[in-house]
Amino acid sequence: MKIYKFANPRRHLAIISLLIILISWLLVIVYKNAQSEVIGFIWLAIILMGIIAIFTFGTLTNKIILSPTGFKYVSFGISLFMAWDTAEKVVFDNYGIVNILFKEAIFQNHWANKILLPIASGHAIQLSAFIDDLTSSNLVRDIKHFAPDCDISEIEEELIRVARNN
Repeated sequence: MKIYKFANPRRHLAIISLLIILISWLLVIVYKNAQSEVIGFIWLAIILMGIIAIFTFGTLTNKIILSPTGFKYVSFGISLFMAWDTAEKVVFDNYGIVNILFKEAIFQNHWANKILLPIASGHAIQLSAFIDDLTSSNLVRDIKHFAPDCDISEIEEELIRVARNN
């Protein structure tokens, strides 16, 4: 069993920190302009900081677990498991993000597809957040080890191209 956590959680935590600063400024602006009660301001701040705390906890607990039985994605309140026989290939999308594609839909529920779209969509789960450097990461190689039928030729071609340029 292999466990992969976020490759660079500081990047994600920096984004969350920026959101905290922006929301704090917005709270001060709203409070001054609305002339609302202090209690309302405090409740609004507590709710927004709670949401940010949930995102921070999710960032720190995201992981992918590869085992002989299948691929498991674990995050705050989410646990997805796909058997290796459903893994089709590992590819780059239009934006250069590494994804693993499955033959079957990841979520059977239409609403889950809409809510969890940033994590996984239809048949794909994003792997880029768990890969700091594609040339030195073992994630794709381990997927190939556990799922020999999974096509990783697009990733291998990119690794060969990078090796030639260096």
